[in-house]
Amino acid sequence: MGYYDITVPRRLELSHPNVHHKGLVHPRRIMQVHDFLYITEGEWEIFLGEKPYLLEKDDMIILHAGVEHYGNKPCLPETKVYFLHVFPEERDSFREISETPPHGCVKIANVVHCRGNLEIKKLFKEIISTFWNGTPQSVSKNSVLLHMLLLRASEAENAGSGSETDITERCINIINSHPERFVSPEEMARALFVSERTLRNAFKRSHNTTPYNYQRDLKLKRAIALMREYPEMTMREIALNLGFADDSHFSKVFKSVYGVSPANYKNSLAEKDEVPGISFMPISENDIVRQC
Repeated sequence: MGYYDITVPRRLELSHPNVHHKGLVHPRRIMQVHDFLYITEGEWEIFLGEKPYLLEKDDMIILHAGVEHYGNKPCLPETKVYFLHVFPEERDSFREISETPPHGCVKIANVVHCRGNLEIKKLFKEIISTFWNGTPQSVSKNSVLLHMLLLRASEAENAGSGSETDITERCINIINSHPERFVSPEEMARALFVSERTLRNAFKRSHNTTPYNYQRDLKLKRAIALMREYPEMTMREIALNLGFADDSHFSKVFKSVYGVSPANYKNSLAEKDEVPGISFMPISENDIVRQC
């Protein structure tokens, strides 16, 4: 169990993607930096201390600075990994027993299963890209990204209770991570290691709706925000940004919920008329991806 300080700037020694074409036995070593490994393809068994961890696709392991780690057998051929060598900070620590983290530190499991949290993989990719950009802002930007990575990994560690509240919160995180498409209940259940029935029942009891309807309503509120804040966007742009098949599909769903077409609603905005029952959700430029 690792404890990592998020109150101080974080620095990288090195970062890179690797492909082990013929398989590789992880070397036995004690490093002076934390070695963050993310498996993007393949399988690799690594010992941390005396405990073995079998890493599969979308697993992350933190090989803590000052702690011996090694492998006894090679990873599968063509195993692909991202690695980050992160300088340790004074309050970082490695403990055998899980305890409440000190103030300003986060607690992270040695292995984090990221199938339901693809943001962690995206952060690895962005950190590696930023590191090699070599701009004057790269160090500061990567410090922020590393803090975000530590926070997301800690959230994943604390999201393993299996309670209905936990399941629905993680489900919503998946939905919010993919605003550009609809995520099927089957995909969410698979990512959360639960059955579709368990997922639906948990969502029904906590939100009195289904995962699909929650996504639909969230996307329609975002569509309303886009129409208000970016009136120059076409219905096709809005539809494709939010995962609808086309503007016709978007219009049909919008009208079935609000009783008015999105085009008519947009016209009412231009005329300063409010449509009853339609609320506004603030949205930022980062939520928009042009797809025309």
